Amino acid sequence: MRGIKSCLLPVLGWLALAGAPLAGAESGAPTPAGVKPVRGVQATFTALPSGASDVRSERLVALTVPAGTQPTALLPAGRFHVVFETSLTLPLRGVITFSFAGSGAAKLVVNGETVCEESGAVLGTKSSAAISLNQGANKLQVFYESPAAGDAAFRLYWAGKDFAREPVPPTALWRDPAASSLRAAERVRAGRALVTELHCLKCHAAGFPGAAAGEAAPSLEDAGARFRSDWLAAWIADPKKMRADTAMPRLALVSQDAADIAAWLSTQGRPAAAPLFGPGLTVAGAKLFTDLHCIACHALPGRPAQVGNLSRVSLAYAKAKWQPAALVAFLLNPGDYHSAIRMPQFRLSNDEARALTAFLLTQEGSIPPKSQGDPVRGQSLLAAAGCAQCHSGLTARGNVPVLAAAGSGHGSFPALSSRLDWSRGCMADTVAARGRAPDFSLDAEARESLRAFAATGMESLQNETPIEFAQRQYTVLRCAACHARDGREAAFASLDEEIKQLREELAIGEGGENGSEESLDQSPPDLTWAGEKLQADWLKHQIAGDLRSASRPWLKARMPGFGARAEGLAHGLALGHGEALRETPLPAADVVRVKLGETLVGPQAFNCVMCHAAGGQPASAPFGAPGINFALVPERLRLEHYHRWLDHPQRITPATKMPKFTDTHGRSLQTAFLEGDAHAQWDAIHAYLRQLAAAPK
Repeated sequence: MRGIKSCLLPVLGWLALAGAPLAGAESGAPTPAGVKPVRGVQATFTALPSGASDVRSERLVALTVPAGTQPTALLPAGRFHVVFETSLTLPLRGVITFSFAGSGAAKLVVNGETVCEESGAVLGTKSSAAISLNQGANKLQVFYESPAAGDAAFRLYWAGKDFAREPVPPTALWRDPAASSLRAAERVRAGRALVTELHCLKCHAAGFPGAAAGEAAPSLEDAGARFRSDWLAAWIADPKKMRADTAMPRLALVSQDAADIAAWLSTQGRPAAAPLFGPGLTVAGAKLFTDLHCIACHALPGRPAQVGNLSRVSLAYAKAKWQPAALVAFLLNPGDYHSAIRMPQFRLSNDEARALTAFLLTQEGSIPPKSQGDPVRGQSLLAAAGCAQCHSGLTARGNVPVLAAAGSGHGSFPALSSRLDWSRGCMADTVAARGRAPDFSLDAEARESLRAFAATGMESLQNETPIEFAQRQYTVLRCAACHARDGREAAFASLDEEIKQLREELAIGEGGENGSEESLDQSPPDLTWAGEKLQADWLKHQIAGDLRSASRPWLKARMPGFGARAEGLAHGLALGHGEALRETPLPAADVVRVKLGETLVGPQAFNCVMCHAAGGQPASAPFGAPGINFALVPERLRLEHYHRWLDHPQRITPATKMPKFTDTHGRSLQTAFLEGDAHAQWDAIHAYLRQLAAAPK
């Protein structure tokens, strides 16, 4: 069902040395403390000249900090020093040469020996001597200091006998998860994230100007038109019972209070007439539910929410929650009433939204009916409970006092500071100490994290750094559900049996619209090198979901849109790879070079056009899935990654069908052009692709 992978999977030693995923690789090498290592790098930052320090985990020995910005959210802007520490873990012995890129000053220490040291406005003018590395863990430290002016940028490269210079891959880097300094810093970061996720600043002032109040809570406008009254009452009474990971706390209410508030909310708008669902719509919706990978983020009633490392949101109450017409509208535009919602925009057609609604409304899931509610009393209760501190869209009816707009004030709640008693109220360990404060169901770890963050003074709520934003959003948005990264398979793969059962229950076939057997690989792209591979502006539009055309139109799944988070996530991914946000524009190519590039991609040379479309010219004979249209390449790929890909595609994506066009010495197989100089040939092809991209559409 998931498509046919290429059978040409490289298994040679050079691939193992490159850090590609191997059987048993997750075990790594034991740390001195006997704790199983995890992938990544520990980075210890020190602000200059103050000496303030911070620690965080990185995927790579790389970063870019634009001039005038902070290296981490917990440190001030300005010059800094960072020490990257990791184990470069190899399954085989190997002889490696290291080099740098970026600007500033850097020193590399491997197994206690300094092997490369360089400083200046441009790093990478020299390489280390060839070094013999051990099988297993090799201790690696990089000491980097930012330049006096301009962007701070650094990337660590390696090269071996069987592969050319490339960034050291994250699959080869392992750190000790028991390091006390990193665990302490992660605890502070977790507390900082909780302050925004739980909307603490909606009720409590921060005690200093400029603190971000966090993402918006859902609007309650037209609540009666959207939600069923029984669900509203059950949700208000105990939201954690309905959804364990919700930020909505349980308030000090009795069941009748919840029924009364629900009764008032039910007066806010009238449900639209339920749409008619024709025959076959349920099956079409179930197919969309799997094709679009909805099943990777949502568990159907009766299915486990937790599958391996994949944590899904249960849809057990979807039928009990939604008015049918409102569910169609929600699927079409999830952010209409909640700008910060994590549910993305799938750009569904009206027919697709209706089909998904028809399928979801067949799923079991009921709520006991509530007692009769008093809407007048409910409005008073809602105002007294401070719901408008977080929720917008609340309007007054009758003679009941007007409710405040969301976030308009902090009432009588004290300002957040390290001087507060962080053992009482919302943070209390016991019911008695909490009193009538909201119950966020915080466990001991969450309370410890919040207290650790409070001890820092919390001024970092004024700050945000793209790298840390991207690290959080990758988890929050469940990117790993659909995408492989760093040698880890997409979590979606663990759902094959569940998808098979659902399709059998509803007699859903595997074929496409013409009924033929689906044979194209349906795996979404691997994200290991996304920040280095893709132009940040293009990636921003890809994440936002507003590109003019899909780069992989043969995929049944589609990249959903996360508009509010797109720029921060795209920028963070690029900076985390040590890349600039924008490449230096290339000069216009001469006509002769463009013509040569066109010849090289044609049947007289590499015959790339057999698999790749070139603008409006379709591929002549694609094998399986066609390649990405050449007209998209210049605005999509960074130039360095473009060269890496053409030099050796299997180094980046082992299962790719793209052949290797160079020999063991890196020389082009097409020796009749430019004396077989592969780099010059790739430049000529790129010149042609730039002209192709610039042609009128």
